[in-house]
Amino acid sequence: MSNPAPQKHRKSPQDSGQKNFHRHSRTSYREKVGYHSIIPMSDETPPFIDATEELQRFRLMLRGIWNSYLYADPEVRDWDMVATFRQCEPFLFDTLFAEKLRRRLKIAETTAVTLLIVPDHQGTNIMINCGTERPSSGVWTHPPARIDPTDMTLRFLEFFDWGPLDFRDNELIRVEILASARYPDVVGREALIDAKRVRAVPLSGTSNSANNPK
Repeated sequence: MSNPAPQKHRKSPQDSGQKNFHRHSRTSYREKVGYHSIIPMSDETPPFIDATEELQRFRLMLRGIWNSYLYADPEVRDWDMVATFRQCEPFLFDTLFAEKLRRRLKIAETTAVTLLIVPDHQGTNIMINCGTERPSSGVWTHPPARIDPTDMTLRFLEFFDWGPLDFRDNELIRVEILASARYPDVVGREALIDAKRVRAVPLSGTSNSANNPK
């Protein structure tokens, strides 16, 4: 008697539509990223989505707008345009990037999204601001200089380049340190972290654009 032919796995509609947003159960993803003791969770908390690839595409989109459209025109390449573009970034984050996440998470379009930034599993260099006032000072040398994924809870604020008037790469992410059991003295400070050495985890809650001083 011949063995029955193996059945092919059929992708669900959700599988095919989640190509770039990797969905995880509430508990397994918290443990995977090392935030199982930091990220608040209840029975109503939606599954997590790994939005790292989408954040990189958003980074490239913002970089392209500045480099190809604004920096390319010397007549508008000034500090006024830097300030105007910076005011536009939270709007683009909420209406484009966060809206994609809301659709994947199946939450209301009025729900704000907080984006947590998780350091690489091997650890990531970080530059912590020496001041606690807002806006931050220009000194980013407060210790520690390197952190592991579970050392701090980091909230995305914006992409950062050292020369706002120059050609941009958006190589750094400016974050707010929300919590740290290991380094409690840095909670509330801002920091800079390599945009290519982190993962992005969205949560429904306070908007990233809220309390983001310009």
